[in-house]
Amino acid sequence: MTTLFRRALGFVATIVMGLILASCGGGGDGGDAPPPPTYSLWIASPTDAGTYQTEDTTVSLSGSSFVPTGASCTGIVGTLPAGYQVTAYNAANGVSAYTTFYLGCLLQVNVIWHTAPIPLVLGSNTITVTATDSSGNTAHDTIVVTRVAETTPPTVVSTAPIAGATDVAVNAAVTVTFSEAMDVATINPATITLKDSQNSPVAASVSYDATNRQARLTPSIQLAYSATYTATVSTGVHDASGNALAADYAFSLTTGASNDFVAPVVQSVSPASGSTCAAASGAVTASFDEDIDPATVNGGSFSLTGPGNSAVSGTVAYLNRTASFTPGSALLEGSTYTAGLTTAIADLAGNHLASPYQWTFTTATGAGVGSWLPTSTSGVPSARYGHAAVWAGSEMIVTGGLAWDPVLNQYLHTGQYGRYNPTTETWKTAEGAPAAGYQTAFWTGSHMLVWGGSGPAGPVTAGARYDPTADAWTPMATTGQPSPRYGYAAVWTGEEMIIWGGNDNGTLQANGARYDRDTDTWQAMSTANAPSARFYHTAVWTGTEMIVWGGVGSTGMFLGDGARYNPRTDTWTPISNVGAPSARWGHAAAWSGTRMFIWGEMNGNTNTGGLYNPATNSWTPTDSLCAPSGRRPGNIVWTGSRMIVWGGATPSGPLDDGSEYDPVANIWNRITSTGSPSARSEHTAVWTGSKVIYWGGSGYGTELNTGGVLTP
Repeated sequence: MTTLFRRALGFVATIVMGLILASCGGGGDGGDAPPPPTYSLWIASPTDAGTYQTEDTTVSLSGSSFVPTGASCTGIVGTLPAGYQVTAYNAANGVSAYTTFYLGCLLQVNVIWHTAPIPLVLGSNTITVTATDSSGNTAHDTIVVTRVAETTPPTVVSTAPIAGATDVAVNAAVTVTFSEAMDVATINPATITLKDSQNSPVAASVSYDATNRQARLTPSIQLAYSATYTATVSTGVHDASGNALAADYAFSLTTGASNDFVAPVVQSVSPASGSTCAAASGAVTASFDEDIDPATVNGGSFSLTGPGNSAVSGTVAYLNRTASFTPGSALLEGSTYTAGLTTAIADLAGNHLASPYQWTFTTATGAGVGSWLPTSTSGVPSARYGHAAVWAGSEMIVTGGLAWDPVLNQYLHTGQYGRYNPTTETWKTAEGAPAAGYQTAFWTGSHMLVWGGSGPAGPVTAGARYDPTADAWTPMATTGQPSPRYGYAAVWTGEEMIIWGGNDNGTLQANGARYDRDTDTWQAMSTANAPSARFYHTAVWTGTEMIVWGGVGSTGMFLGDGARYNPRTDTWTPISNVGAPSARWGHAAAWSGTRMFIWGEMNGNTNTGGLYNPATNSWTPTDSLCAPSGRRPGNIVWTGSRMIVWGGATPSGPLDDGSEYDPVANIWNRITSTGSPSARSEHTAVWTGSKVIYWGGSGYGTELNTGGVLTP
């Protein structure tokens, strides 16, 4: 297999690797000053090799630099004298990047710095990072980043109206938001169409908003009342690099029986109004009771002000009935902010908010709970995301995922696996695991089971058992296994692995199967009273039943229902929807021992959730005042008394913060950021019995092979 490009990233990695720098030395206790500086600077991430290749339009750098005279360590983070600066400059386009830096005193004394995303031109980008102190001493390092043409097809991430919407205004326009910048020449009435139930096209104009990556179809005539229409985005649309949509994207909408004169209403906001412990990072969001015209949601209609009524700079976006404001940098701790929506915001019928809407919140203070240590980077597996991991009693086993191959200039589904012992801080790596991403993985007590996921040709059903004692992989039986699919949910019962639902190349599934580890056989599940077909739902195991909830249905609508499956009787029982969280997909779920915990969602638009009690068939909302910012949460870990949420992503990128949730007290406590891993999503998390190990994932345009060990 081609050798995979390895990268190290993050706060801990730069400190550990900083051991080899001549500027390292000295202690960090008692306020002692560091030794006289050697004027050096080192770029550690995304690589320390001096050259790097990426498809991304931006790159973020991090590393360490010399400690100036006058710096002092009074704790884990020290104090730098006035006048110290770190700057980054891309000679290819003349862009200077915003850079943050601080004096790190944890293991060795170094100035740790991170840049904001630096825009790249196609081809070679020579980027120089320079550190300067008040005495004029300087040091610099240079990296050549080659941006190659990207080959990833664009996707549709949001529509207005949402798929399957009803009571749509007869004078509404249809808006489609794409995952990336599009070629405006391919956005036209031939590639984006609207047809009635008789398949007759509706005359319309089509425009493109490059700033928000949105195409807008405006009918030339009023639509009919109580009529169903189908909007289609064809493969004729291309992104800015010339990549076509992989398949036609179609969704339906149904108009109302009369004209719409009702003003839209704000249903929920995040952080919650009056919160005194809001996260300093992440997006500020407002969700509405109906589809909003995306063109009316912008920096003029959604604002955020901080201390002294100072305006906060940031990015405004609209996805799936939720407006988001993402600050350009972290908010100040212990400070009060006011978010505001103006009456310029209107629904698809042109009805504006009845009055301006404002709410205030205060960011949290203090160091947060828990402590972090880095995972070792010696002998580490290749950087990756979308991999799987289990805790095997004394070590973490990671396998599969997608890793970048610079020779083939593409991501590969890797068959490399690794075993990490946190006690000895050592890795062992080898090849031979199923080469797939987004697999299901469970630990049986003696073997690791993996199944399904995605491969180069799409969904796969490859399954295998791994014996760590023999260091050997054995294929699972295939007779009776589920069809190839992705976005399914799975649980381990202690005896069986249960797979249910998912998407088989565009066909949603409402079926599944059970795998018996002892007999190596599959058994089909009953479909009587099963939930409707769906994907990107969740499932938890209670000890006697599997509970399935949420996801995306066959019409494209988000779902807020579920059911309980008893494998002993092979029967399904619907669960109550009363008091359930809002419909969602791509959320996270965990079992507390008595209740199912639901939180977050794919687009990062909500920080709400709910607790479902099967004994009473009832729901209780989770507290949102001190919850982490909204995100696609990824893995949630149950410690025996707390749910832990860390990392994840919003439409603006990955996150590096988190909180722990006490379901008994219904309160959140922020996790310390001191020593935490770098921001990431699509990483793994395993519970050892006393600690959580986070590893790998996708950072700001960079796959990772770093991680952290959290002691709650």
